[in-house]
Amino acid sequence: MKRGFILVEATITYVVLTLALIALLPVFIMSMRSAKGAEQIVAGTQLSTELMEEVCLRKWDQATPVPAVHISVPSAIGVDAGETSSDKRTFNDIDDFDGWSENPPKDPVMNDMTDFKIYTRTVSVKYVDSSLAVSVSTTDYKQVMVCTKTQKMKPICLNTILTNR
Repeated sequence: MKRGFILVEATITYVVLTLALIALLPVFIMSMRSAKGAEQIVAGTQLSTELMEEVCLRKWDQATPVPAVHISVPSAIGVDAGETSSDKRTFNDIDDFDGWSENPPKDPVMNDMTDFKIYTRTVSVKYVDSSLAVSVSTTDYKQVMVCTKTQKMKPICLNTILTNR
């Protein structure tokens, strides 16, 4: 008689455990997808940070001497004569990066970062005034925005303001 109860109890236990696992399966799947999304956000943030640092290592303007001092007449934003718009190694100032886009992302010496081929990085450079409103004329402030995105992720953008030293 006791053996029959043990068999019934074991069967009920297996059925309950099976139902619990089936009920929890969507939670496990959702947590794995969430972890993948968080991983992409971290990678996108790191990629944006890396490119922002690369931009900030350049001179403020084409006319900025070395060592840097304030210049009275900043140049127009964009690639200057002697620079190639498809090769960021030729960029010598911040605004040369305006309109820059790379897919897949490239390291500072233009090698593809193949582990990040799903990401696209873009750069925007604009003159802003002292209230940080976009200016149509040259000012002593440039706003740099670096964005990284994938097809399934909203862009992750970093902004900074750089001044004419």
